[in-house]
Formats: sequence, structure tokens, C-alpha cells
Amino acid sequence: MPRNITHLNALHAAETAARLGSFTRAARELGVTPAAVGQQVRILEDYLGFKLFLRTPNGLQPAPDASSALEDLHAGFDRLASGLQRLRRSGAGATLAVSVAPALAGRWLAPRLRNFYERCPHIDLRMDTSLSLVDLSGGEFNLAVRYGPEDASFATSLLFDEYMVPVCLPRLCQGSPEKSEWNEILRVPFLHIE
Repeated sequence: MPRNITHLNALHAAETAARLGSFTRAARELGVTPAAVGQQVRILEDYLGFKLFLRTPNGLQPAPDASSALEDLHAGFDRLASGLQRLRRSGAGATLAVSVAPALAGRWLAPRLRNFYERCPHIDLRMDTSLSLVDLSGGEFNLAVRYGPEDASFATSLLFDEYMVPVCLPRLCQGSPEKSEWNEILRVPFLHIE
């Protein structure tokens, strides 16, 4: 059976808006503006001849005529994503998807990348630098590098111990500080990196 699928971008915008209940959230996921999502939905509505969404105080709701079709679109885009993932895995080069905290990426991982690429030129490294916890069971990431204690729900490996060094006023560390000087430390604002 020939497939004549028109307006694929508009279908994607409508499916994303329906799933997330908002043009704004759909735009964030798709990497476009909310106006662009709205325009794609209007193109699809003009093509179909009816409104796809009802605008309610709680966000977008699929119109009755669109509900079951939007469920099919959701399943279809899930299948497309799954097929794309299979194609990526079966390509000539392997992909390694790593999620790492930004500070760790800049200070520890980035300086080691040249050595990694020299040893493994066939691996396409994809790095996500965020503090968000990622779902490793979803297949999007192969591993995550995070600060913190071991978690029994994952296979973990200690990369290195972290050492913290206090930094203080010079007069507080000269000789043997008196007890009153240690109490003064508690009144000094702490500097830290978020």
C-alpha cells in the first residue's frame, strides 16, 4: 500500500502539543517557538477542515473528532523514534551517549576526550551536560556520571574520591587558633559553587 503522508511536520507538532497539553511545552521539546507550533497546527487544521484542539483553562484538549487519531499519531511517532534508534545502533560506528554534570564535564571529562578519540575513533560520543537525573533504562543514554553515593539500583563505579579543602582568612590559620576564632568562622559567609 503506498503511503502518501503529507504535512509530517504539522502532524509532529500536533502530536507533541496533544501529548504535552501546551504549544509552549511542545515548542520546548521540538526546539521551535510556540508560534511555530501554532502555525503548524493551523496548517493541519486547514488541510483537515476542522479544529484539532479545544483551548481550556487547563491547557489544550483534543477535540472529540481528533482524539483517536492523535492516539494513533502518538503510537506512530513512538514507532518512528524506535526505528530511528535501531538505525543508529546498526550503523557502522557505535554511539556512546553520556550524561554528565556540567562542572565534571568541563573540568574532568573534556580534557580526556582527545585521548578517548585517539583510542576509539570509531565511537561517536554524544554528551549531555546537565544536572538532571536521566533514565538509563530508556535507551537514550548508555551511562551517567554523577556526584554522590553509590545507588544500589544501578551498576556503579567509583571514579575518584573528592577532597574538600577549607579556605579561610589568613589570620584564622596562623598558629593555633583559639576557640573564639573558630566560632568566628561560623559567622563568615560560605562561598560555594552551585
